[in-house]
Amino acid sequence: MRHGISLADSGDVGLTNAIHPPLTENDGDVKRDPAILRGLTRKEFLGKGAAVALGAAAGVLTMNNREANAATKTFTYDPSTIFPNPERGWFYAVHFDWYDNKTMDHKPWRKDQRPLTSEALSAKRTEGYSLVRKYYHIRRWMNSPIPESYFDEHLRYDFDLCRKEGFKLIPRFTYVGNINYGDNDASEYWIRKHIDQIAPILAANLDVFSHLEAGFVGPWGEWHTSRSGHVGWSGSRRIMTQSGTNTYNHLMSSVPANRKVLLRYPDLIMQHYPTPLSESNAHSGTNQARTGMHDDSFMYSELHRGTYNSDKHLREKEQAYQEQMTKYVPMSGEPSGNDGTGYVFQNPIHACERMHWPMMNSDWYEARRDGVYDYWEQKGYYDEMNRRFGYRFALEGSAKYTGRVKPNGTFNMSFAVRNHGFGTPYNARPADLVARHAKTGKEYYRGMYNQIANPRRWQPGSSHPVNVSGKLPSDAPKGTYNVFLSFPDSSTTLRGDGRYSIRLANNETTWEGAKGYNALGVSFQVRGTPVTSNSSVPVFKRRA
Repeated sequence: MRHGISLADSGDVGLTNAIHPPLTENDGDVKRDPAILRGLTRKEFLGKGAAVALGAAAGVLTMNNREANAATKTFTYDPSTIFPNPERGWFYAVHFDWYDNKTMDHKPWRKDQRPLTSEALSAKRTEGYSLVRKYYHIRRWMNSPIPESYFDEHLRYDFDLCRKEGFKLIPRFTYVGNINYGDNDASEYWIRKHIDQIAPILAANLDVFSHLEAGFVGPWGEWHTSRSGHVGWSGSRRIMTQSGTNTYNHLMSSVPANRKVLLRYPDLIMQHYPTPLSESNAHSGTNQARTGMHDDSFMYSELHRGTYNSDKHLREKEQAYQEQMTKYVPMSGEPSGNDGTGYVFQNPIHACERMHWPMMNSDWYEARRDGVYDYWEQKGYYDEMNRRFGYRFALEGSAKYTGRVKPNGTFNMSFAVRNHGFGTPYNARPADLVARHAKTGKEYYRGMYNQIANPRRWQPGSSHPVNVSGKLPSDAPKGTYNVFLSFPDSSTTLRGDGRYSIRLANNETTWEGAKGYNALGVSFQVRGTPVTSNSSVPVFKRRA
């Protein structure tokens, strides 16, 4: 498989024990994941209910009998620094590349287009970007297979370029970019054939594949005005026809099971799933739990240029549904320009908070033309959105930890994380406590996903307690150990790349960008006479 990724291991190869259970799309409820239950020790499992009742994560030992060695460290929130974090933020938008049967340099063919080159992405990385959204124009092959040379020169090329420059890619495939074209989408037969061609490439590049915008149907792949009849109307509500439903279902079954697919309109989503996602069925691997939304006319008007129903009652139902579902699936899109009323020139922060926006187009031409971005920048909204898109995690209050541990003894730490962002991570992500020997540099980690710490469950505006216990291996050297938190990518190919790890927003933490570690300024001593090892306490694993 390309880059060592397959459908079987793309979530997290090697996380096979109680310290690092396998990352799966279904991480929301341990009752639904027997593999995770098998990874728990009996003591951790029995302690789960009590831990939850106390507001702590499951499977954690309490901090009893260690008050004499207890130490504390206070953390404060950094509300101002802008820095890149993976799978969130303003995204770099690239429009069509026109295929001409020769190797392309990916330079723009039109003045308002952005290039997809190493130079362009490197510059955007320094500005804090971590995502690229690109349209793939496949009109030439509406009635035939797409040639592999196109994929080599575009989709595979783009994935490789994103991997090199520290980005993830959001693809959208479309047959036309203008509503006035006569034939704006292909037949169900050829859409399914094209999906079958594209799916293995997405799976082979899962490490740098963020999510998919559904595409294929209608102008711009926005699932409206389909000349092939994939969408229609029932009264005042947009619906998928049978061919549209077949296309959607085929897309969902073809995209890797641990990646999301975003549709354009809430009424299409509600047609298939009348009840919105909840905490209990989020991240469960079902089609509903994998279906997000993109709004490509954000703030254009009260209706967001047809995103919402003109009937006020139906519109309010759509927005309430969207508000609930986007707690667990990604919300994306772009602002439009000015509709003539100036509706767009208002504070966008509440709308971003309500719909849990993790990302947005940084340079849609209508919004740039009409001064929307300029207005947001003048008012300070643009930078606030940049900081808060998706998640913005920070340690809160005082962390408590064991300052001195005897060989074979237990290190305990408790802390709280607050999410100051609009939303949460939408792809599974490990959470590790790392101990590094101050002299030798040897590192040991205690995996905390899923029962102790699951970043996808850290909703905005709440404090999320984490209590973790572990013991160093019996052959670990004595001395001082410095403590770090790490939230690496779930893919084994990216786990050692700090560009794909989450950085905390604290004044007291230091970011080690190469490894993606948050240095906590916390240390503990291992010294004294060895004690009898407690077999119920998980062991820190040695990090190579």
